[in-house]
Amino acid sequence: MAILEALKKLFEKKIIIVLVLIIILLTAIIFIPGRKTSKPINLPSPNPVFPSVMPSIIPDKTGKGDPGYQEEIETKLNKRFPLFPYLPYQTEDFSIKYSGPLSLEVTLKTASESAKSQALDWIRSKGVDPQSHKIIFK
Repeated sequence: MAILEALKKLFEKKIIIVLVLIIILLTAIIFIPGRKTSKPINLPSPNPVFPSVMPSIIPDKTGKGDPGYQEEIETKLNKRFPLFPYLPYQTEDFSIKYSGPLSLEVTLKTASESAKSQALDWIRSKGVDPQSHKIIFK
């Protein structure tokens, strides 16, 4: 009975109503739909794996496993990307990089036959026939 009487007194003072309204208000503020509680994480966009990042995924020769596997990987890499050790390459007139296996992207900084010829001569100087690659001039 004492509890009922205490509740009646609280009701008369409207304290319970105020407390309930405060709890409802706080709950609504915390759980408002669409409210972001954390910052979004900006992840880098995925890039295709080009030869410039290939060495990081080739296992070390000193590791355990089949030593012939490493040689097989190097053979395949040299067959598909024979200019790999030399690229990307850049001069005042042109720049060269791989755009895929046996595919080169040559950016001519000066739109001249001389720059194109210099790029092809550079490829030949590395012991590679330019005809063995698809060459995209930009």
